[in-house]
Amino acid sequence: MTDENKQVAKVDEAPTALSVVGETEYAILKSDPGEIMQIIGENVGGDLDAFDLDRVPWPTGGNQQFTVPTLEGEENVAHIDGVIVFKKNTRCYYETPYDGSKNPPDCVADDGLLGKGNPGGECSECPLAVFGSGTNQDGSQSKGQACDQRQQLFLIRPGELLPMLLTLPPTSLKAAKRYFLRLASKAMPYYAVVTRIGLTKDKSSGGIDYSAATFSVVDVLTAEQRDAFTTLNKQLGPQLEKVRATHESGSEMPGSQPDETTEEEPERLGPDLTKDDDAPDSDQPGIGSTPSDDPA
Repeated sequence: MTDENKQVAKVDEAPTALSVVGETEYAILKSDPGEIMQIIGENVGGDLDAFDLDRVPWPTGGNQQFTVPTLEGEENVAHIDGVIVFKKNTRCYYETPYDGSKNPPDCVADDGLLGKGNPGGECSECPLAVFGSGTNQDGSQSKGQACDQRQQLFLIRPGELLPMLLTLPPTSLKAAKRYFLRLASKAMPYYAVVTRIGLTKDKSSGGIDYSAATFSVVDVLTAEQRDAFTTLNKQLGPQLEKVRATHESGSEMPGSQPDETTEEEPERLGPDLTKDDDAPDSDQPGIGSTPSDDPA
């Protein structure tokens, strides 16, 4: 049997107690993390890029469905379920307003902290990261940032061995921060739960409809499953940290950014938390956000 057939056979093996979360099987829990890294190295041959992974474009105009790539083609879904195995903040700046094309940004901060390009430098000291520096589609000044902040989420879905990339726009960062802080208040790292990401329709101060993210917990992993995803986080993290920041196709256009009065600037989230005892039940209150939690 070839190495490729062995990998396919491993995914098709019968479910195990470790691989089943709730009523759903996660194929990655049947694989050794070292083998997954070997597969990435053999198939990609170098560092991962944003375009190497399956990506979900962010819906526009208040659309409440994601378009998810599958082997059979694209599928429209109301929400995405998966374990967030890694996340990071990024920034992108376009001197000419982003028009939805694949043109690269003039300045990009893959870590959300240090920009490379024009103007480059520390993002915390950059005037383009100040609220009120942005422009609307009609060229008028907006209350948002010229260099907007986004967050890349890398989700492992049932049946998949590699993560899918979902990039949150500025208007969804506050809801994401609330969700991760609620997990932290339960001493749970973000990769200790199955997260459901949904969509709700909202309107910016400029009168533009946009799609905002909602977050909730579907299942809480067992201690053994959490240990497995902790290992994946540590082994996949260095590769995923190198994924370049890009504006996703279908991303929000200027004018739908939050302003300082409705959206606090997200801070770089703190270190991952661990917990020695068994994870709490998934029905504990305070975990997850609903549309009513999102800013108006």
